[in-house]
Amino acid sequence: MMTRNSLKISIKAFIAVFFAAIICIFGCMTAFAWDHDETWQQVRFENAPEGTFFVDLLVKAQKDDEYTVEFNEENGKLLGLGKDCELAKYDKDGYTSLLLRHGCAVLDYLQNDEGQYASGTAHYTYNTENYKVFNKLNKVKLAYCDSKGNILMITNTAEIGYAFFKTPVMYFFKADGESLVFKFAGATYSKLRSIISVVIIAVLIAAVVLLFSFFNRKIVKRSAEKRIQSGETDNERKE
Repeated sequence: MMTRNSLKISIKAFIAVFFAAIICIFGCMTAFAWDHDETWQQVRFENAPEGTFFVDLLVKAQKDDEYTVEFNEENGKLLGLGKDCELAKYDKDGYTSLLLRHGCAVLDYLQNDEGQYASGTAHYTYNTENYKVFNKLNKVKLAYCDSKGNILMITNTAEIGYAFFKTPVMYFFKADGESLVFKFAGATYSKLRSIISVVIIAVLIAAVVLLFSFFNRKIVKRSAEKRIQSGETDNERKE
């Protein structure tokens, strides 16, 4: 059975571990904030169809999507496209162009790796924290487009994890032909979630230990009371 001293030791040990975990969490969040720009995002692609000039994310807007616009003139000028191109008019199952039908993102640059845009990297810059964008536009496809804004191929849907902690997050997309995958990249947000999960588990374990100790003490107390009562009865009989 757990004694009072062992209970005190357990509680002190738990407090030490708990505060150490808290320090790790906030340290991780601080380092994460230093290492990552929350208004920046990367898309890597390879095995693109012939004629690919650039890529764009197709996002599924929600009813309260404040980022939707009729046509993003700034991105249109950057890409040399008008509002009548296929990408600008694309609207299937609620998916529309992030660059041409939303006002939150700008195509920073497109790096060509192999000469004919068979693979490359697209960088986007946002005018707000990217978690605010992707917590709403959380279903994404990738469109491979030619220089005139015609869509050559569209990938599968990638669902984006919800950023619960409102901390700078690095979003990374990788497309390989018709396949698109998403992950939180960098130092990473997923590690932060793991640390917090460990703390939650530790709290639950501590709660179980404390409850066990509480009921254990109750049982010990009742046993002691019964022994005392039994002793008193025996003494009365001897007298």
